[in-house]
Amino acid sequence: MKPSLVGLLACPGCGSGLDLRVSAWSGAEAQEGGLTCSGCAAGYPVVRGVPRFVESGAYAGTFGRQWNWFREVQIDSRNGSGESARTFSATTGWSEEDVRGKVVLDAGVGAGRFAEVVADRGGEVIGIDITSAVDAAYENVGRREGVHIIQADIFAMPLRPGSFDLAYSIGVLHHTPDTRKAFERVAAMVRPGGQFAVYLYARYGPSHRCSDAIRKLTTRLPLWLMLRAAFLAAPLYPLYRLPVIGALLRLLFPISMHPNWRWRWLDTFDWYSPRYQAKFLYPEVFRWFRACGFHDIEIFDDPIRMRGTREPRGRRLEVPSAPGFRAVALGGGTGLPVVLQGLKGVLFAAHPAPSRDERERLTAIVTVADDGGSSGRLRRLYRIVAPGDIRSCLIALSEDRGALAELFRFRFAGEEDVGGHNLGNLILSALKEVEGDFPHAVERAGQILDVRGRVLPSTADDVTLLAELENGSTVAGESALRACGGRVKRMRLHPETVKAWPEAVAAIRNADLVVVGPGSLYTSLLPNLLIPGLADALRHSEARVVLVMNLMTEPGETDGYTAADHVRASQRCCSTMGRSGTTGPVATCPRGRPPSSPISPPSRLWAAGS
Repeated sequence: MKPSLVGLLACPGCGSGLDLRVSAWSGAEAQEGGLTCSGCAAGYPVVRGVPRFVESGAYAGTFGRQWNWFREVQIDSRNGSGESARTFSATTGWSEEDVRGKVVLDAGVGAGRFAEVVADRGGEVIGIDITSAVDAAYENVGRREGVHIIQADIFAMPLRPGSFDLAYSIGVLHHTPDTRKAFERVAAMVRPGGQFAVYLYARYGPSHRCSDAIRKLTTRLPLWLMLRAAFLAAPLYPLYRLPVIGALLRLLFPISMHPNWRWRWLDTFDWYSPRYQAKFLYPEVFRWFRACGFHDIEIFDDPIRMRGTREPRGRRLEVPSAPGFRAVALGGGTGLPVVLQGLKGVLFAAHPAPSRDERERLTAIVTVADDGGSSGRLRRLYRIVAPGDIRSCLIALSEDRGALAELFRFRFAGEEDVGGHNLGNLILSALKEVEGDFPHAVERAGQILDVRGRVLPSTADDVTLLAELENGSTVAGESALRACGGRVKRMRLHPETVKAWPEAVAAIRNADLVVVGPGSLYTSLLPNLLIPGLADALRHSEARVVLVMNLMTEPGETDGYTAADHVRASQRCCSTMGRSGTTGPVATCPRGRPPSSPISPPSRLWAAGS
């Protein structure tokens, strides 16, 4: 591992930066050591020159064996054929000039055949693979200048979104459990103006049907037996080339027809051994590109080979109803549901029945530190995160305006037993027991209420808000902070090991617009930004960040605050907003109340009337 890779890495759990510790070097390469997350303190080993973010090959374990068995077969520098370079060009359409000097992501590096091509053309390539194929890739190309190899899951890549000029995945994504989601994860890594190219198996014609039926058996065979069965492709090749019987065999019992017997053996094994092998049509892959904000989508020969260019952020902000535009609203209390209702009307106006993927156009990330009222009582009884603000956001995004929504709003009278409890809070608490964790309980509640968009808790951990006041005292709990009336100096969460909910981190990373507020500064907005993973995701986001101010200040908390004071309080309490290198925030103030002074350090902050 080259130390320069650390700048591109981020903890797959919370999104924070990583620190490298080296125990053994080989020249300029770190051979053994570890990476430690600066946010959640998670550790990841560096073994045999490769940082490891997963322990095994999981759903793609056969490829680890495959690429170590056939390590050099497809490497141009070993076989002298140049076939990998030709395949790369045919799939991506990129010339040597297109690649030179670029930072490139290889999603599914295998034995490193295409990573070698990128390195030969002067690019810096980061190759990801979930399996032990990374060992073969490191042996083949990992020590070369400008080549980095990482063992990680494509669904939880330890990389900062928007970091890559080019990204490609050639013959890989269709071997994952959810090809579309894998596509989206890779697409998110491409910077605005960058390009993404893929090769996927096609579903055209009848040729795949027989092999699909055969795979029902072969995927259950021991790998050693499948390896020997695939070897039959070598001696049977002449028979498969005969005019009539060969055509029938190729239809009923397909094998690779590559003229090189080793390559033929490898390709046949590759076809019949993987657990997952999906196939697609051009229109659906085209829609994936559009939904992820890509334009100028090109189609190349030999299905399915496609490439798209990611739209600049500014272009996407001008047309929020365009496909691929994604917004995140972050906060809590009574302000967030109002913002969600407005965003819902804009983002889903032309989508009468949004699909699961379209719902990701709008995500609410809700604070869960409330410890008063019904939420507080349920937290103390069942050790769950606060359900109240989440319930309000679900209702705001719900298409149901009848009995279900009314039931979620209903509050029992009295003070004992269920008295004072909101029925929606009780339903969320019950769903948590059914689903096993609170985020999935919220997802189920969203399905019941037919919400447009998604509602996510900022964390699944049971957290308590702690505030240090200017008079030196410390207050524990959101309700106590609201009641004390003191000026806040510093804030933190207990426990300090709190982790952001991964889907919330991903939503911020993939957003075009992040709206923070309106809401109580210290009890609704900042608790979200105290969570390391969310703070780091916002810090590195390319989205436009909008801070919506309250119409009035809050007695005892924000008396006399201007918009600039709110931003400075955010900087002072959690060092998230306004850092150099971030976008925003944009402070939207009550009409006639602009910020009283510039924000320092400069952060492209501007104010507008509301």
